[in-house]
Amino acid sequence: MAKKEKVQETPEVEAGKTVVRPDTTNYQKAKAASGATTQHNGDPVACAVEGATLDEVYGLAAEVLETPVADLQAKYDHLNGGMQRMNLGNRIRGVVNRLNKEAEGSGDSYITEVSSGIRQAVEERAAAAAQAAAAKAKETPAEEPAGAKEKSGKRSKKAA
Repeated sequence: MAKKEKVQETPEVEAGKTVVRPDTTNYQKAKAASGATTQHNGDPVACAVEGATLDEVYGLAAEVLETPVADLQAKYDHLNGGMQRMNLGNRIRGVVNRLNKEAEGSGDSYITEVSSGIRQAVEERAAAAAQAAAAKAKETPAEEPAGAKEKSGKRSKKAA
């Protein structure tokens, strides 16, 4: 496994404040559990939790860290969902990196194997969402073309 390149950060100064903007050119686009688009760095941990709900990430972290979910929730409950997810991902990443140092690639294969249940659940949710969207599209009548109202002889309020 090749060593990762260090992320280039571009500091910007705005009215006495320094704003750090990470180089996101190598990030991968993904779908969050909410359906929103997001980005991640593409490492095995990020791919493992991509699209997973916070509860699924807690379950994965509990398994990887060999810690009860309740203990993890008690530790991170005061944080918002994104920060909880970030902290859990970083803790998982630490275990994976330690395993990779012991035997090259063993951490990557471990997280891929352990997260297979989550990946399957995410794929099932995505398929169900796609089916629901297709069914909704069939139910919704097609909109009239833009100039159809004007051709019918009726004038809209804007045209008057």
